[in-house]
Formats: sequence, C-alpha cells, structure tokens
Amino acid sequence: MLRKLLLSLEIFLLILFYCWAQDDPCTARAPKKLSNAIDDCRADNATAKVCNNRGQCICGFCECFYRADPTEKIYGKYCECDNFSCDRVNSRLCNGHGICACGTCHCSSGWTGAGCDCNTSTSGCIDPENSDGLCNGHGDCVCGECNCREDQHGRYTGKYCQRYKKK
Repeated sequence: MLRKLLLSLEIFLLILFYCWAQDDPCTARAPKKLSNAIDDCRADNATAKVCNNRGQCICGFCECFYRADPTEKIYGKYCECDNFSCDRVNSRLCNGHGICACGTCHCSSGWTGAGCDCNTSTSGCIDPENSDGLCNGHGDCVCGECNCREDQHGRYTGKYCQRYKKK
C-alpha cells in the first residue's frame, strides 16, 4: 500500500515538474530574447534602474511591487508612478482635497496649489461690515485670505485690510 502511494506521488511530481518546465511565462506576453528583456524595462538607455527600482522585469515587462498598504499603488510602464508620493498638508495626502496621481495632486473643484492647500473661494476676503469689495480694495485675496497692501506711508492690516497703520 505504501509502495503504491509513493509511486503515485512520484508520478504526480514528475507530471507536475514536466508541466512546469513546459510553461514559459514569457510566451503569453509576446516572447522576447532574454538579452533585450532587461533593456525593455528601463525608461531610457541612460539609466541603470530596472523598473525604477520599484518593480521587477519579467519577460521585458515591468511588474510593479505591491505596497503593505493596499490603497497605495505603484504603476506605469516602468513603475514610475504612484498614488502616495504627493505633497501632504496636515499629514493628509493632497490636503484631503484632491487625488494623487503619478506624484502630482489633482485638486478637487474649489482647491488649487501643489498640495491642494489653497481654497479658491473669495468668501473669506469679503468684509461683512463693509461692501468695498475683496479685502476692502486694499489687498489681494490669496487662498481665501487677504494679503494686505503696503504703501510709502503705511500699511493696511486686519482680516479684511480694514485698518490703516501709518509708519
């Protein structure tokens, strides 16, 4: 009985090895000569980095590494892109107001800046007690806040540039 079991196991392993040896992983991916395969995994001839050191070259194609955090992805022909290397504001990727794609924040409507940290709304620059326009006409509305102007005699101050201080 033990002899039959061992023989069956031997046959199974031989069949398994034969099938594995016949299965060329490159055949399904447009076969390439091995010497060209590594070159096809470099962004250009000037770099020695294969798959930008963020993946492995299999049959001339980059297979990008997986990250421990499943929401973080490395992608691109040469694994050159990811969705986690963008600017962070207050520890939040793209300030929580955009999507990180290939190292660049793509901001949601109403936000701008490298880290989507600038609100495009001008409502924070309008003095509720005065109707002289943005920053009372004495400053520039930047990221939803007044940057007050200065002249040779003094400068405007206050949240809405509503006060003038002489030098």
